[in-house]
Amino acid sequence: GQTNVPSILLIPGYNCGSIENYSQGVYKKLMNEWIKAGYAVVTIEKSGLGDSYNCIPCSEADLVTDIEVFDAGYKYMESLPYVDKSRLFIWGHSMGGVIAPEIARKHKPRGVIVFATVFRPWSEFLLEMHRVQYPLDGKSYIETEAAVRGMQKIYYEFFRLKKSPEELYNIPEYRELVKAELEYKAGDNNMWGRHWRFWQQIDSLDLAASWSAVGCPVLSIFGGADYIACSALEHQLIEHTVNAAHPGNCTNITIPDIDHLIVQQADWKTAHKNFADKAYRESHFHYGFTKATIDWMNKMK
Repeated sequence: GQTNVPSILLIPGYNCGSIENYSQGVYKKLMNEWIKAGYAVVTIEKSGLGDSYNCIPCSEADLVTDIEVFDAGYKYMESLPYVDKSRLFIWGHSMGGVIAPEIARKHKPRGVIVFATVFRPWSEFLLEMHRVQYPLDGKSYIETEAAVRGMQKIYYEFFRLKKSPEELYNIPEYRELVKAELEYKAGDNNMWGRHWRFWQQIDSLDLAASWSAVGCPVLSIFGGADYIACSALEHQLIEHTVNAAHPGNCTNITIPDIDHLIVQQADWKTAHKNFADKAYRESHFHYGFTKATIDWMNKMK
């Protein structure tokens, strides 16, 4: 029933999950805290999900389609009669933090918040992520190094030479790793939950150019217990890039005890152990995180 309220466009990670599930998932408490603080929250279905019709299925949609979806979402947020057009924000979580600057550069939001995201080319970041995650999954460091070096060659041909997973699978040296790590199945375009071309497009995106074109204030947040988006360098590079183009516009903070799903965790090891525990996630939501975002947005009045 309120009018002239600030609003947040929520851009989630890459997964093909409907917004119909947000009331039960990781975003439930996040959105509730924002709403209690007086902010409207706008969520947009990705292509082919929820009540979408005549759309490309999300698992077949590419990055260009995702950007178009959330660009339309921002325009929808602008059109709402009860929002304050001078206080529109964009929230990008995980891979949503890659899409967020693409939306912000086309519009004039009051601010952008990104959390648990990347800056470097995806193929470069993935190697670091593997070195963190493989030991948590039980591999020795010798096994980890062998696997990473094998993936390095595959990633070069997949991301830089733009070969398909099928082409890579047909190379005997790569076959087992392509099957295990790229989740290749004959006749299936699915790779890590999206069409394999989605990942090539992510890798090709020049985020230095994207972030340099964002003219509004930016809050970049890294989680110290996040073993998925495990590199603080990503957020440091966002900070340096934004501030080089627009001095003082980006604030970069680290919350040491938060994981990828906005859950309070001590470190990578405990976050990995508790990752699939829904009851743990429900009881350990990191309210300090929402306070940090609300405090920052409130300064933008």
